[in-house]
Amino acid sequence: MSQDPLHSRHHLIEAVLQGGHIGHWVWFIKEDRFDYTDTWPEALNYEPQAFARSLEAFGELIHPDDVAGLIATFEAGEKAESRFSADIRMKDCAGHYQHMRVTGKVVERTAEGEALIASGAIENITAEREREENRRLLLDGMPVFVGLLDMDSRVVEANGAATAFIQQERADLLGERFWEAPGWPLNQEHTDEVRAAVDKALKGDLQQVEIAWHITDTITRYIDMTVSPLYDTNNNIIGCIPSGSDVTQRKLMEQQEALLMRELQHRVKNTLAIIQGLASQIMRQAATKEDAAQTLSLQLQALASAHDMLVDNNWSATSMQNIVERLRDEHDISSSRIHAHGPAVKFPQKSTVMLTLALHELRTNAIKHGALSQEEGLVEISWTFDASGPGTFEMVWKETGGPPVKEPQDQGFGALLLLRIFPAEFRGQAEFNFSTEGFSYVMRGVLPVDVTA
Repeated sequence: MSQDPLHSRHHLIEAVLQGGHIGHWVWFIKEDRFDYTDTWPEALNYEPQAFARSLEAFGELIHPDDVAGLIATFEAGEKAESRFSADIRMKDCAGHYQHMRVTGKVVERTAEGEALIASGAIENITAEREREENRRLLLDGMPVFVGLLDMDSRVVEANGAATAFIQQERADLLGERFWEAPGWPLNQEHTDEVRAAVDKALKGDLQQVEIAWHITDTITRYIDMTVSPLYDTNNNIIGCIPSGSDVTQRKLMEQQEALLMRELQHRVKNTLAIIQGLASQIMRQAATKEDAAQTLSLQLQALASAHDMLVDNNWSATSMQNIVERLRDEHDISSSRIHAHGPAVKFPQKSTVMLTLALHELRTNAIKHGALSQEEGLVEISWTFDASGPGTFEMVWKETGGPPVKEPQDQGFGALLLLRIFPAEFRGQAEFNFSTEGFSYVMRGVLPVDVTA
């Protein structure tokens, strides 16, 4: 031993500060003896005179879960001949654990390097820990993610929303560069964008950036992020605060709105094209302007009915049953007057429009001149669909119980619609039959897509 123990003890005790809120200690390793200032036991509400001065007594106050960590920290400091620091919990005189910070260093060794005396300080940091916990509760209660970066762009703090967002433990983030943190798979473009925003914030410029986080090939999250400089009390920049929120729902709504607007534009153009075509054909077929106006008005009503159905079905495929039911409802025609039967089949948007126009034309004629103009008159609508082949579709409109049928001398726009325009949508053909039993209409074609219900 380089000095006698009593001399060393006296020298070291005199060297540490007396009083204040930090307790100081000296450990004579070979003797298993402690000397300390009174502020340490007082910090735990013990009477200094009654406090045992031994490593064993000291160890009995440490929370069992913290003992191994303290020993490992001391051994690492002893081996590296550096100062060590460890936060532990120690039991006070009431049996409650207080948070204490122990710092120290081996200050005297034998000629062979064996540790003889260690000294250091111990401080009650319970209030500090409580403040930290309150700050953490405040941060974790925020719906947006918040982090803290040092001047080297490394993560110092991350709140619960941030860790939950990237599905990582807080401990796994600390010390990592922000844009390289685990669970944060940014592509190179967004990595460069985030890095540039952090660099500018560390120079005092608040940054706003929106990035797309591609979790998988099919899942993308959108983040609206602000990176703010962090200043100390002397107005020096000491880091930056990235904060933000998940705006995926907003982005998806914006994308959906843009998609709907494009789809609406497409549908409006299609509708205008249909109206233009109808108007052109009606003007060619009509004998007078009045006839043209009346025919166009009826066709526009039918077109409106088709669009009502499409809206009700959210612009998805519309069933044949749906179309027939609306055909009855618009003129309050009983189902006993219009019988309908056939397999479940649905039609895409344009086919729905053309089928509705055709059925409206047939119904109008039946009400004016055909079976529905008589109380005992009936209409039967039947259809078949062969899904095994090219998708052959056949629809039959058959009237019975109406006035005597005779073929008209002149065919107007209605005949053009039923014999040419409507069948063309189904790449098919149609024909009228004016028999003594009653009028009938048959259209045979192919459905554009497989729309079996």
